[in-house]
Amino acid sequence: MTDGNEPQWYYLLGDKQVGPVGLAEIQALIDSGTLTSATMVWRPGLSGWEQAGKTELGARFGAGPGSAARPPATITPPAAPRDDTGKIPIWRCISQGFGIIFRNPVPFILGNLFFLLMNGLSLGLLTGSWQAGMQLMTRKVRAGQPVVFSDIFQGFDRFGLVLGAGLVGQVSVTLGMAFCLIPGFIIGGQFLYLVPLVAIRGCSIAEAITLSRQKAKARLFNHVLFYFVLCLIGLSGAILCYVGLVVTLPLIPTAIALAYESTFENQGQAQP
Repeated sequence: MTDGNEPQWYYLLGDKQVGPVGLAEIQALIDSGTLTSATMVWRPGLSGWEQAGKTELGARFGAGPGSAARPPATITPPAAPRDDTGKIPIWRCISQGFGIIFRNPVPFILGNLFFLLMNGLSLGLLTGSWQAGMQLMTRKVRAGQPVVFSDIFQGFDRFGLVLGAGLVGQVSVTLGMAFCLIPGFIIGGQFLYLVPLVAIRGCSIAEAITLSRQKAKARLFNHVLFYFVLCLIGLSGAILCYVGLVVTLPLIPTAIALAYESTFENQGQAQP
């Protein structure tokens, strides 16, 4: 298993993508000869697949990054799978979201409980800040950085815009749900990226609405299905005497942050 505070690496073994693995496992693969300096690897933060010898792993082969030999000209490493239409890898986002939460229980689970209390006292006005805090923590984990409880308060950065984005999303979905539920799920899918676009990219609310709807429009059913599945997961936590909400609620913004990374920052590239 990998440490949640260290970079998670993926590598290509023939035509198969393997990972995530931590640095200890990487070293074992190098020692066994399974992973060579020419093996194609990727981790969060890299723009695409690269030869291991040309990354910071190069030092583990006895030479600095960039000194590794190129693979034979007749061999073309498999390209990273792409989906330029912006399709969300639903189950991958959910499974990786659970993994992030369980590897970092203090900031994600206790931070979630703290925000739920604050949000209740504020009559739900802090929903946007809660989502933003969870999503910014998810980005730190994906970048291989440690997260602590206080990171949840990053959700108060750009407070006015984040507050507004959260309220726009809440009100729009609630109004949609009032019309036989289905419009609410459609709006939820279209506004999926509203908060991360404001909190992460720094968009205005109007820009975030436009960008989120444009991205969802390309794969509307996929986005609505993702939102529907997240709602079911949240509902399942409530059914379990609300105990399940401790885990299922933080999953929702975490999975959305992973979907945002997949569809925006990787430009549709289905990175691990």
